[in-house]
Order: sequence, then C-alpha cells, then structure tokens
Amino acid sequence: MLGLVRLAALRELRGGWRLLLVAASVLTFASALTALPLVYNATSADLALRELITQSPDAVLFADHARTGRPPLRSDIAAVDQAAQQARDRHLAQFEGLVSDTRRMTETPQSPVRWTRTDNQLFESLPGYFQTAEQLREHARLVEGSWPAQTAAEVGYDEPIPTVVGAKLAAEIGLGVGSVLGWFGWYDEEEEEWNFLLETEVVGIIEPLADNLHVFHFTDVWFELQANIGLGGEELPYFAVFIEEDVLVHALVRGGGISGVTLTHRLRTRLHPDVLISDDVEAAVDGFKAYIQELQRLEGGSASAFLLRVLSDYQRRAFFSGGQSLLAGLQLVAVALFAVALIDRRVAARTAVDRERLAARGARAWQQAAAQ
Repeated sequence: MLGLVRLAALRELRGGWRLLLVAASVLTFASALTALPLVYNATSADLALRELITQSPDAVLFADHARTGRPPLRSDIAAVDQAAQQARDRHLAQFEGLVSDTRRMTETPQSPVRWTRTDNQLFESLPGYFQTAEQLREHARLVEGSWPAQTAAEVGYDEPIPTVVGAKLAAEIGLGVGSVLGWFGWYDEEEEEWNFLLETEVVGIIEPLADNLHVFHFTDVWFELQANIGLGGEELPYFAVFIEEDVLVHALVRGGGISGVTLTHRLRTRLHPDVLISDDVEAAVDGFKAYIQELQRLEGGSASAFLLRVLSDYQRRAFFSGGQSLLAGLQLVAVALFAVALIDRRVAARTAVDRERLAARGARAWQQAAAQ
C-alpha cells in the first residue's frame, strides 16, 4: 500500500514538473518582454532629447523691456538688467551650466531716416533705428574711418552724433564716412527745411568678426539691409546704425523728444541645453514658464525661449511614447496570462488522467491480491 502511494506521488510530481517549468519559462520571458519597452523608453529618452535640441534653432533666451515716457537713463537700463538677472537666478539657476553669458542691446524705435547717397547724390529715405552693442570694438573690425565717441563728453553740442554702420549695409544704401543721417524728422514749411530729433554722422564703416557674433545677439544681420514681409508679400526694407549707449542717451535728452521715443532694452542669454537630461525636462519647462511670466509682468516686459518649445514638444512625444509602451506591456501581460492559463489547464487535465490511471492500477492490484 505504501509503495502505491509513493508511486502515485512521484508520478504526479514528475508529470507536472515539466509543465510547471514551461509555465515558469513563459512567465519569465513575458516579464522580460513587458519590461523591455519601458527600459528602452528610459534609455532612449536622453537620445531623443539630444536629437530634438540639435534640430532646434539657437538656444537663446530673449528678454525685451520697452521703456516709454521716461528719461532714458543708464540707471533705468541697469535696473532692467538686475530684474532680469534675479528672475533667471530664481527659476533657472537650479540647472547648473544651462545659463551662459547675457548680452544687451538698447534700441530706438524705427522711424524714417533721410540721407544723401554717396554713389549718385540722390536723396533717400528708409525706416531705420539706432542700437547699442556691448564691446562693439572687441567684436568688429574697422574697415574705413574711425571709431565713434564712447561718451557724451567727447561730442560737441553742435556736432552731429557719431555712428558706425556695417560695410555691407553701407554699400547697399549708399552710405560712406561723412554721410549725415536725419532721424525722426518733420518738415518746416516756413523755413522750407527738415528738422530732426537726431542728426548723426557716419564716422566709420565696420564688419563683424565671424567668430564673435555673440555680442550681436548671435547674428550679423545688423550689418546689412534687413526686410520685413508685408501683407501682400512685398519686402519692406529697414536698417540699423550702431551708436554708443552713453552718446545715444545724451543725444535724446539734448533733442528734447524724450516723450516720443521708446527705448527697448534687449537681453539675449546663451543657453547650453546639452546639460539637461530627460529627467530635467518637466522642471525646466516649469522654470522657463515661471521666468517668462515674471518678466511679462514687468513694465513693458516680454520674454521667450526657443528651448521652451523644444522641451514642451519633447514632453508631448514622451507622453505618447509612454502610452504606447504601456499598451504594449499590457498586451504582453495578457498573452502571458493566457499562456499560463492554457498550461494550468493542461497540468490539471494531465493530473486527472494520472490519477485515473493510478486508481485503475490500484484497483487491479487489490483484485490480484484478493484472487491470491
């Protein structure tokens, strides 16, 4: 009797062991397949972020502040710089190495500029504006003439305000050393002459150093004729002239037209997004949004960053990719559970057959023992 029980136990254990081994293998394989999309998604996230950043425009943080109806004082410009710096530190300093140098330009609004061309002596007028640039002399070279005065004290009261223009621009619109530009003008019918809020003289022709465009907000378009596109698709040309900040502020005060001139302080901050990893994206998006909102609350303030669009796009793609991975995982789990159910059914059926066989053998053994 004891021998029959042992035989039955070993038989059932041996019969189910192979199927259980198959079930364990299926579960292990299914678990690996289920985890594979998630692991792949995590390891490829940084590569996807790098690819998006590489395809995006220059990673520059833009911050513009327009000041209207107030004296264009250097202290006001410094206050704008300080406010923008504090906002950057509050919201972006947590990402070490992300924020790099900041360059500043101060610009006047566009207004018709009148001058006489040097190539044909014809009178011409185009929209133009004046702008300052930090470290202009270190990042451009003089082609002709001389550098302009850097302080108002160097400019005589009756002298035109000294400026410099890009070499390509000068060739395009017929400017040369000695050309006089009249800006923000009105015609005096009694005197039959033009009066200008600001009269400037070109004292130098310059061109940028190719490897130092950072000072010019990462582009050299300021050195050539620019154009807006009108509603009808036509090109509307305009241009910019370089001037020293202290000289510009003094000239506007001297001109007496402060209330009609809105100075815009433009800050351009270089960003190094390669320091970000996929785990930083959510916090970086929140930081950029908070920074932009804070600057927009300032008087005449606005801000933007191409990088914010890139990171937001990455977030959307990552969410979609995560949903796909989860769906694939659920499908694999369903297949694995179905396979386990089939194996369990097979084990149960085989166990029932083995029990019937063992019972039949036991009955025959009892019959044989009784016959003897």
